[in-house]
Amino acid sequence: MKNIIRYKASLMAVLVSMVIISLALFGQIEIFEHLIFVLEYCEKAELDELLLCAILILIGSVFDARRLIKDKKHQLYVEEQRLVVLQATMMTVQDIVNNFLNNLYIFKKEAENTSALSPVSIERLNSMIFETSRKLKLIGDLKSTPEKHSPSGLMGLDIDLISTDQV
Repeated sequence: MKNIIRYKASLMAVLVSMVIISLALFGQIEIFEHLIFVLEYCEKAELDELLLCAILILIGSVFDARRLIKDKKHQLYVEEQRLVVLQATMMTVQDIVNNFLNNLYIFKKEAENTSALSPVSIERLNSMIFETSRKLKLIGDLKSTPEKHSPSGLMGLDIDLISTDQV
């Protein structure tokens, strides 16, 4: 079945050919006589050049449409591969940063127990740990890669757009 779908144009040509043969054999309709009549009319009316131009434009349009479809498929493939690479990278980044955040959490607990930090500082530390974990999870769960320019001119993921899409 998959091979039949690959050869749509050939299959369509076979079907049209079968219709033409059926009309010629059973309907006594001469397709080429009608075609010659149309072409002779076009020649008398000086439409033959226009007909040739229309056929050339149609052929060019078909080739362009096929190329655009192929380019779009390639672009989708590149985006899919890009997402796979990003997800693999993010797994590693999440592992490293989560290890750091866990150690930071232990440090925070020790600071709470020894009163080394003020309650306000501890709350800010909690907030930073939570926010960092949340952003890492959002990036790790991406299904697309929305980008934005950073102030330094480099491209980066648009965390704000990701946050609003995920909510």
